[in-house]
Amino acid sequence: MKTFSFDDIGIAKIFANFSLVIPPHQRDYAWTNEEVEQLFSDVEAAYRGSSEYFLGTIVAIEGTDSGTLSVVDG
Repeated sequence: MKTFSFDDIGIAKIFANFSLVIPPHQRDYAWTNEEVEQLFSDVEAAYRGSSEYFLGTIVAIEGTDSGTLSVVDG
């Protein structure tokens, strides 16, 4: 039986240590620049204000290039 392991880490650690890659099959669901900017603005405001921000779950696979995460779901 195959097993797998995972790391449960926060978004701040992901942004600090990884580049997120969106695979081509995910691009049909892409946000506009306005939505992406709003997300980063909200996350930054929560971080600077030391408040909580619920982002939900992101499932990613470590890429073949060190320091990249390929977004599978989220």
